[in-house]
Amino acid sequence: MLDIDANTKTDLKQRESYNWVFANIKGNDVSTGEQWIKYAHPNPPKGSGFHRFVFLIFEHSSPINFKLPKIESNVLEGRNLRNTAKFAEENGLGAPTHVFMIYVKNFEG
Repeated sequence: MLDIDANTKTDLKQRESYNWVFANIKGNDVSTGEQWIKYAHPNPPKGSGFHRFVFLIFEHSSPINFKLPKIESNVLEGRNLRNTAKFAEENGLGAPTHVFMIYVKNFEG
């Protein structure tokens, strides 16, 4: 799951922030997968408007060997400046097989 509007004022090619990366699931048995980046709930900064949070599912035949550092806490540090298209290309994933998106806004500011 990623926030595709996280860094809109910086590099538009690396504006995404990963809120959750769970990969290498064998078939449909999610217990075989590995959590690479621990889930962090959608929480856009106050005053930043609506953010698009996207869930992407890729099908792949061999395990992904991550070059990203593993994140085992739910803090947002270290999750930004990502480029999912580049990640998919580097790992031979092609296009996602499933996509789901939600709009989230912090109404406190």
